[in-house]
Amino acid sequence: MNSPPDRKDSRRPALRPLAIRIAALVVAGLLVVPVLAYIVGGQVFGNYSGSRGLASYLGSLYADAAAGKLLALALLLSPLLVALAWSLRRTLLDRLQADQTK
Repeated sequence: MNSPPDRKDSRRPALRPLAIRIAALVVAGLLVVPVLAYIVGGQVFGNYSGSRGLASYLGSLYADAAAGKLLALALLLSPLLVALAWSLRRTLLDRLQADQTK
């Protein structure tokens, strides 16, 4: 007997690239953005006052984020937040354009 064809969820292929993009944005926010903020902050405001430089900065940033401080969380999640805002903007513009063409 022939077995029924495999039915794949049509949403499943789209979830994998989305998960990869979200993971990349989170990694960028947790690793790249803090290092860039440390470098730029050092150039603009002077050296960080911690005794171990970058390690002190990262330690205080991650401790503040773990304590739920909004600015630390905003910095660490900034790539993801920007991508979400951009996606929401695109979705709303697409809906407005679709409503105008009706």
